[in-house]
Amino acid sequence: MRRRKKQNGFSLTEVLLATGILANGFVLIAMIFPAGIKLTSMAAEKTLGPAIAEEAAAKMRLAGLDLSRIDLANINTFYLFPGQRPVPVTDNPPLRHLDPQSEKYLYKKLILPTLDLADPAADLIISNNANLLYTTIAKDFLNKEGIYPSVPASHNEPSPTQSMRYSWSAIYRGRGSIVSKQDIQAMIFVCRTSGNKPYYGVLYDAVERRYVPVPNLKFPVPVPVYVTLTASNQLTIASSAVNTFFQPNEYKEFFRVGTELVDDKNGDVYKVIEMLSNGDLRIDKNWQDMSPSANPFIWVVPPAVGSQRNPCIGIYQAVLN
Repeated sequence: MRRRKKQNGFSLTEVLLATGILANGFVLIAMIFPAGIKLTSMAAEKTLGPAIAEEAAAKMRLAGLDLSRIDLANINTFYLFPGQRPVPVTDNPPLRHLDPQSEKYLYKKLILPTLDLADPAADLIISNNANLLYTTIAKDFLNKEGIYPSVPASHNEPSPTQSMRYSWSAIYRGRGSIVSKQDIQAMIFVCRTSGNKPYYGVLYDAVERRYVPVPNLKFPVPVPVYVTLTASNQLTIASSAVNTFFQPNEYKEFFRVGTELVDDKNGDVYKVIEMLSNGDLRIDKNWQDMSPSANPFIWVVPPAVGSQRNPCIGIYQAVLN
């Protein structure tokens, strides 16, 4: 009697099971890569954030902010760097926050290259044109100086978008009292920049004496938004009669879950943790100053126009003295 030989091959069922297990393994591995890339990017930005803030603080010191020129009568008012006036706008006395040497250097660089700084009349020329100077400085900053890393554009000619990957902007105020002026508190907003979409922004036009929206802004900056306290940890965007820089539907696009904002009065930082159905914003802690105030305002960095991504990596505080 002949014995039947045992087959050494695999059945179709076994092959299909093995293929299914292998496919599931590949799917799980593929799912790890996006998460890994995102976590790596977040870790890099957490490392870069403080470094960018340090460079920003150094640039603000080099700009020559002069504490003796910063109005401390209303100490709880931030100014949008460089030298833009507070909201609500106050025009008297004229606000000039740079020291005289910085004004001379920037006036010659940006407005009148032929100016002789040794000329006794130079100071008077600059003083008579201070509004033009400060408006020009602000425009120049909003389009150039906040980009990180701060290298010449020619350095990135092979890949121009690399120079637009990160940026910083800042608000600042004097700390102390009229009698005892101490130092300057700066809140520095470090952001990622798309490089191919415009951003919302406002510029105080010192000639026109009013804030104006900035079209086609190259990188994100904080803008003032009036809010109303509807609960200890809940804010609503104030009416369009107060928020006049942009359209009401645009203001709603400024906030996402995770958006950080700064209270203009106390410099406290809050984070949006929930977007309520009625448009209100729930924040991560109780508002620190619950004293009655008509339409307090906050500083927030909006996303790029038409974007859903929160650009702000973090808000860092620096003391300039």
